[in-house]
Amino acid sequence: MELVYLWVEEYKNIKNQGFNFSPRFMCHYDKNKNELKIEEKKDYVSIFPPNINVTALVGENGSGKSSIGELLILTFFEWLKLGKISNHFVLLYSESKNQILISSFSQETKSFSALTFNN
Repeated sequence: MELVYLWVEEYKNIKNQGFNFSPRFMCHYDKNKNELKIEEKKDYVSIFPPNINVTALVGENGSGKSSIGELLILTFFEWLKLGKISNHFVLLYSESKNQILISSFSQETKSFSALTFNN
């Protein structure tokens, strides 16, 4: 699975904003027309193997990086509840500068585990 695009109508400090996550596609959502345009980048060349995609969220303090991550995690857990995610996964995220949380889920055993590391 690859996250290609995210449109946020309103979440915390993010309003009517689209985010392209895939280097292979350029997406644009027109809210007025309720239309999503997806263009494949014909000249796209990856330096990574086909099973690896690297994306970074970069921005100034307060620009919404943590809000985007939080929204993605909330969406991910909703998909999990609905049974749309069937594999084992591990999430690493930080709620503060001095803390890293690792959440893990196994569909096979239907179990969650979580670890917290404090710096």
